[in-house]
Amino acid sequence: MGAGSLGFHHIRILRDVDDAQLVGFFEERTERAEKVSSELGVKSYADLATLLDDVDAVTIVVPTPLHFEVAKQALDIEDPAYHKSWLDAQHASFNPPTS
Repeated sequence: MGAGSLGFHHIRILRDVDDAQLVGFFEERTERAEKVSSELGVKSYADLATLLDDVDAVTIVVPTPLHFEVAKQALDIEDPAYHKSWLDAQHASFNPPTS
């Protein structure tokens, strides 16, 4: 979620991850959403609720003061599998594999 300058790179990188499918992104600025969608060939959702209905996990790439507001909408989804995906991703990011 979010397609500003940092979000653009998240979308670009996630689009190319093997064994994953980037369903799309949400950006509230319509012109920016259209530009990023066109440049990267990734679907832009018109609203956050619709995106959340279509995904199993999200990344939140918005200004820090907005993290909770955006995350709360994702956490309000009553799907244990959705939360497990998020928790697994958080665990992996804080506990990278050691060799």
